[in-house]
Amino acid sequence: MLAKQTNFSLQYKRCKVFVRNHTDKSYFVAYSQDNQNQTVEYCWCRANQVLKLGSEVYAYLCHTEHHDSLPTLIVGECKSIIPSVKI
Repeated sequence: MLAKQTNFSLQYKRCKVFVRNHTDKSYFVAYSQDNQNQTVEYCWCRANQVLKLGSEVYAYLCHTEHHDSLPTLIVGECKSIIPSVKI
């Protein structure tokens, strides 16, 4: 089976950190689902770097295939293109 590499643009969102759980190193964040509607969503997640309470970051949520795992908030440079592999 051959894997096809594709590029796609990730949807970065402005996220605000409200709570940090020191036990499992997770965060409770608010983010806008889409820019036109301005609907605010909330979720628990992990992050690829340490975040400060009350800080606002541009990031995207990387969901996992496991329902019992928290998504990871990937903080980084906006409008980057990350290569992925489709099988």
